[in-house]
Amino acid sequence: MERIAITGHLSGLGKELYNRIPNSIGFDLGSNHDIANPDPWISTALNCDVFINNAYCGFHQVNLLEEFFKEWQFTNKTIINIGSCASDISKIDYIKKIDFYPIHKKALDDACTRLQHVKKTCRIVNVKIGWMDTPLVKDVDVEKISVDKVADVILDCLKNKNISNVTVGGDYVWNR
Repeated sequence: MERIAITGHLSGLGKELYNRIPNSIGFDLGSNHDIANPDPWISTALNCDVFINNAYCGFHQVNLLEEFFKEWQFTNKTIINIGSCASDISKIDYIKKIDFYPIHKKALDDACTRLQHVKKTCRIVNVKIGWMDTPLVKDVDVEKISVDKVADVILDCLKNKNISNVTVGGDYVWNR
């Protein structure tokens, strides 16, 4: 059975995945696993077969992708990156307090795309999510996809080894 490491396992999508995937290991700031400083826990995660790069923390998702890719490039392991449809939009009106969010997610999207096209045996999956019903966007008044539906898609990505890119949901409010 595959061992799966998940960042951000104490809330939102990470929690849903952690609760639904047997044999998963969680890494979250609330459990003293800071993705901005992965040195104390990354060796445990690297011993897994799948890494779900879920927790958002600026450019640190890109840093984790790089670390896992360097270690797993010529293995049969899988890295699933949780991105955002916000990476596709240059001007978006939503949460002002995290206005660099689309930039960080664009960097993750670009890194996934580039790494998917280099010589490797590891699998890199890029999951871009639209508005998802999580605490991060609880006050945004738009239709949102449920966390459990997004988790279903990610579980399908684990089963179907042919999936490398998937977009789930996403109606956006544009700046005018």
